[in-house]
Amino acid sequence: MDSSLFPSVRALNRTFVLLSALFYVANTQVYIGWEGVETPVSTKINDAITTNLYPGFYWMVGASNVILYTEDEGASWLSKPTTITSTGLDWHGVSFPKHCFDNPDYTPGAFFQICNYRTGFVVGKYGTIVKSDDLGETWELQNNFVFAGRTELQSRISTLTFHDIQAVPMEPSGLYVWVVGDQGAIFFSSDLGQTWVVQDSRISDTLHTVAMLDNTTGFTAGANGYILKTTDSGQTWTFEQSGLVGNEFNPGPTLYELSVYQNSTEGTAVVWAAGEGGTIAFLSDISRSYWSQAASCTSDKTLYTIAFRYTLQIGWAFGDSGIACKTYDGGANWGIDVQCPVRITYRGVAEYDPIMWRNAAR
Repeated sequence: MDSSLFPSVRALNRTFVLLSALFYVANTQVYIGWEGVETPVSTKINDAITTNLYPGFYWMVGASNVILYTEDEGASWLSKPTTITSTGLDWHGVSFPKHCFDNPDYTPGAFFQICNYRTGFVVGKYGTIVKSDDLGETWELQNNFVFAGRTELQSRISTLTFHDIQAVPMEPSGLYVWVVGDQGAIFFSSDLGQTWVVQDSRISDTLHTVAMLDNTTGFTAGANGYILKTTDSGQTWTFEQSGLVGNEFNPGPTLYELSVYQNSTEGTAVVWAAGEGGTIAFLSDISRSYWSQAASCTSDKTLYTIAFRYTLQIGWAFGDSGIACKTYDGGANWGIDVQCPVRITYRGVAEYDPIMWRNAAR
């Protein structure tokens, strides 16, 4: 059977990866539940990604300089730590290009060269960014920061934690890369990580997540319910009307993840956010700025991650104590996923999109 037809989602905790798959049998989707896959580390895992260039290929990063990847959906894991020796170095975010351009002149080999699919980044504590140009075989420290506009960060950079990163392909062979972290820090690179230019978020609250729809439009979010949007590659960031922002006496919920999806049937894109107190919020049309809140499956547990399958009807939000919220109707209703058996905190989801894989590998 063609493995590109089987999408998968991985939710992470300290030592296990859970695999979920949909099998197509006689034109009927059959949900077969979650399968636990043990990793070779006992440290906390903070983030996971997959790319649509390879089925079964996943990256994970976490505490104590842990960088892992698998090429066979978790049957075996390879450790690819950096040579940085800083005590207590924890990684919080990882990004490789998730998809390439749908090039009509595609020929085998050339397509992947255009995409820079071997180049990826990892970010974490102490204002640390590392880059690999060889699929994680080696990592190089990236520390050429430009602070114009937020000079106060210059003396604090080594105390910051970067929480998330996203690399977006640029034609013909470049990448636009955004990093977000403590004190409202946003850094941007257009030269494959050679320089990192600060962008003005206009806030000093921690930013935990960044999600770009393309190389111009994207979102970032974090503490106090703040959600910011850019439509010009980050030259300006504007406040979204999330309905979640609090004040010093009654702070809003911290948002830990944003996920943005192109909705081909509606001709627009939808953005989802997850965070403290079981918060699930969404923007159904990115041309607007007013967000709605969904009825979550929990009100007392933090949700750290949220993801949808490519149809945008089935989705999950994961978090504290093994909480797993699931929707079958595009997020209108959320219930407990009782088939998710392991009751420890999940901090990342990496969803594999079979539609993109078929486009990339045609």
